[in-house]
Amino acid sequence: MEHVCLGRSKVKVALVADQECKKEAAGKEYTIILAVVSTVIFITTGGVVTFLLTYRCSKRQRRSRRRKLASLSSASGLVTPAFRLYTISELESATDHFSEANLLGQNQPDGGTYKGILLDGTEIAVKILVLSGIQSQKEFVHDMARIARIRHPNVVVLKGCCYDGGRGFAVYEFVSNGSLDKWLHNLTSEAHPLSWVERVRIATTVARGIA
Repeated sequence: MEHVCLGRSKVKVALVADQECKKEAAGKEYTIILAVVSTVIFITTGGVVTFLLTYRCSKRQRRSRRRKLASLSSASGLVTPAFRLYTISELESATDHFSEANLLGQNQPDGGTYKGILLDGTEIAVKILVLSGIQSQKEFVHDMARIARIRHPNVVVLKGCCYDGGRGFAVYEFVSNGSLDKWLHNLTSEAHPLSWVERVRIATTVARGIA
């Protein structure tokens, strides 16, 4: 009887030890699962928060640009919905960073005029303007908007403008006949010598446009 009791005690001890080992193993598995789940939740939450913050910041920037454009347009008294403010990145992309290959006419101290193609395929002519050091963006846009309202057969349509770091850019519709100086001075093979009648007509039509 004594040996049997001792044997049963050993079996009970072994069973208790085995159960404790299983509990310990289960506890470790639970801890690992909890750590993995917590990490996944943390990463997912962080990604969602980052996305929402980025989206909100982008939305605020778009609203700010729209309010700024509305303010400038209101201050300028714009009446032409086609007139718009371009970004310098748009103009650089359109003109291949104002490459010499896109230069229209001769290079000028103010930077000249460049041909450009917008993302939608629209051809434009971008003229770099010399601004006074005290001219603000609002004043510049106001002046450009007044010019954009002019509709005359002898005046190229001003489509918009860009103000970047004190630099001004006027964006015109592109006229494919070339620059006037090439025709006046026969600078290309395409330009035939102009007669005095044609030169007077050009001068008078330009004067009418300016007037």
